[in-house]
Order: sequence, then C-alpha cells, then structure tokens
Amino acid sequence: MIKRLVISLVAVGLIALTTQPPQGVRFFLHPAPPNPEPIRLLGKSHLSLITDLVWIRAIGVAVNLKVPADGAMLLMWCGLVTDLDPKFIYPYIFGGLLAPMSSSLGNHNVAESSALFRRGMANIPTDYRLPLYLSFNQLHLDHDVHGAAETLRQGARIRGAPAFMGQLASRLLAQSDDFEGAQAIVGELEERSSDPELREVFARRRLEIERDRLLTTLQGAVDTYRASRGQPPQSLMQLLSEGFLTELPPDPVDGGAFELGPDGAVTASSGARLKAFSQDEVR
Repeated sequence: MIKRLVISLVAVGLIALTTQPPQGVRFFLHPAPPNPEPIRLLGKSHLSLITDLVWIRAIGVAVNLKVPADGAMLLMWCGLVTDLDPKFIYPYIFGGLLAPMSSSLGNHNVAESSALFRRGMANIPTDYRLPLYLSFNQLHLDHDVHGAAETLRQGARIRGAPAFMGQLASRLLAQSDDFEGAQAIVGELEERSSDPELREVFARRRLEIERDRLLTTLQGAVDTYRASRGQPPQSLMQLLSEGFLTELPPDPVDGGAFELGPDGAVTASSGARLKAFSQDEVR
C-alpha cells in the first residue's frame, strides 16, 4: 500500500516538475502540460489514477477560460489526457466544445478543436457525438458546408445515431446544390432503415431534393433569359417556347406546378427549398 502511494506521489510530482510555461505566448494562469512519455514510463502501474489527476487539472483550466490563449491551453491538457487514455471520450468533447473562442480578430482554436474531435473519432469510432460536434465546427466556424455534410454522413452510419444527422446532411448538400450527393445520402439511409415511418421520410426527402434540383435549373433559365433579353420572362412557358427550356416538369413532391413570380423568382407548389441555415449564418 505504501509502495503504491509513493509511486503515485512520484508520478504526480513528475507532472508538476515537467510542467513548463509555453514558449512564445502570453503568461498563462495555468502551466502547460508535461510530456506524456515520462508519465507512462514512471507511472505505468498507476496510469489510471494519474490520468484522473490530469483530467481534474484540465477541468481546472476550463473553469477559468477568459481569452483564446486559455482555450489553447485547455486543448493541450485535454490532449494529454487522451494521450494517456485514448478511449476516454469526455476530454475530446470537453476540449473540443469549450476551446473555440471569439475575439475582435475572429474565431480562435477552431482547427485544433476539430483535430481533437477527429482524433476522438479515430479512437472511439462508435460514438456519434464526436462527428456531430465536429460538423458544428465545420459548418458554423469554418463555413465548410460539404465537409460538415460528409462528417454528418459518417456519424449517421453509427449505431444509435439520431436520424436527424443524415437528414441534416442531405439538407446541407441540397442547399449547396450538390443534389447528387444529397440523393446518395438519403438513398443510403433509406436502404439501412428498417423503420417504415423513417423510410417514408427518406422517400419524401428524395422527392424534395429532386424538386430543389428542378428549382435551380428553372431559376438558372430565368436568369439566362434576363441576361440575354434585358428583362425577365413573362412566364415559364415563355422560356419553353423560346428555347430556354426543353421541358417544364411538374413538382415531383405533389404533382403541382412551378410558377414564376413577379420578382423573377421560381417557386414550387409544394413549398420552399430545403434549408438548414441562412446564407448570412455561414459567412
């Protein structure tokens, strides 16, 4: 018992002695974490206890976050915890969610936060929360719509993942006019689902994506006509009669019609296009 206590105290002392302030940055309230290799070597038999102590230290950093540099320090401590125990999920979530911070200069620690989520996904591929949180970084902080959609697609494949992950991925791709990618995601989810109600949802989503594709095609024809003639067409039929369209299909969702509004915008009888965000939210 005494031997174990001595080993634990040595290991904890090692953490304190090998902790040095980071170079080239401002003074930190918390010291930087030590190198994990000496800890593994000297504290091998008590690694679980040491990991818990380091995790408590990381929590202490988190409760005093004030500036982006503190977020960077939190990522370092959470990184040390996951070095010691790669299967411990909470440091990935904790550090990844709390570290990104904003200032007058923009967003900070986003790439490092996303890297921590990706590392967690590699070490714990069965937890859908990690790709879900990574997709938030990609969409709202990096403005990477396709990257967020692909991450959500990966997460939707995990057992127990909520259905909205795949549905959101298809919305993101449809809104960015990647209709083929959106259909591929929905088709995959529909094929994997054994729930009749969910299959109906996915079947309707396929029709909505096709409607959005047609809306984009028709709006493009209207814009081409306007650029060529200096004014918008009077109707979609005019586009057809003057060769700007080869066909005027019905709305695939409800069998209704597409209409041209007085402002030159094409609308569908079944409703507006799929949207997961406004354009201002990703700028």
